Amino acid sequence: MPSRPSLRELAKMIDHSLLHPTTTDEDIARGCALAVKYNVATACIKPYAIPMVKALLAGSDVAVCPVIAFPHGNSATAIKVAEAEAEALAGGTEIDMVVNIGKVLGGDWAYVSDEIDAVNQTVVANGAILKVIFENDYLQQAARTPLTPCRRQASGRVRYQALACRSASSQRAGEMLC
Repeated sequence: MPSRPSLRELAKMIDHSLLHPTTTDEDIARGCALAVKYNVATACIKPYAIPMVKALLAGSDVAVCPVIAFPHGNSATAIKVAEAEAEALAGGTEIDMVVNIGKVLGGDWAYVSDEIDAVNQTVVANGAILKVIFENDYLQQAARTPLTPCRRQASGRVRYQALACRSASSQRAGEMLC
């Protein structure tokens, strides 16, 4: 039987989200203090806050995790690539990208995979890690099932770290996709 993770190991599995549209800079500062106190993996933030959050987390083991195409993934691939590069260069060490939900629902797996690869190549070239969000609130089981092969295909081509997570933007809790 596998051992249970320690509290530190468990904390390092948590991305502390500071993404609500009404989150102020003061809220972000308080959230970063909380992230440092509990030594979580990352503070997930709005891109404009990278310099502030980088300063607030300096000296800690908490990574800066800005988002791109958040919350719906509707940006064109070229825009996602440009955002990813700018965020990595600004100090984002883990970049969270929302997949194009419409392309997932339409079954255009080549588009989804190519988009993930394009963004990932940029992120890795700039010394960061890409995590991919599949907004499960919008996806029925039929659309979620092919996501695993899509992730595996992408992971075979380039260094790639994907995190499939539950809905990050909705008030309703989505299911965890593993």
